[in-house]
Amino acid sequence: MIVGTGVTYLVEEAYAKLPSCADQYVMWNLKNIVESNGYEFIDMKNIKQIIVDTEQYIRICQGSVSIAETGTETIQYKISWIEALDNWDIECIINNINFL
Repeated sequence: MIVGTGVTYLVEEAYAKLPSCADQYVMWNLKNIVESNGYEFIDMKNIKQIIVDTEQYIRICQGSVSIAETGTETIQYKISWIEALDNWDIECIINNINFL
């Protein structure tokens, strides 16, 4: 019983460290991902969480991003926990262009 409680606590602790879909630092990272691929990020709206996987420590989010060159695009992005780094990471997909 103590081992189960300890494992549950570690899962909840790692998941609790995941930032929200609209977290300021997540938005900053998305902006950098878009701009490092040669596009000008203007803003992002209609942000919502689509999937939460507390066992894999993942949030899948979606929003409408305004990009100078292409207009408004609906993007999905994944916020995931990387245990080895003791930190989270973000992956972004815009239409058929993968921004990693």
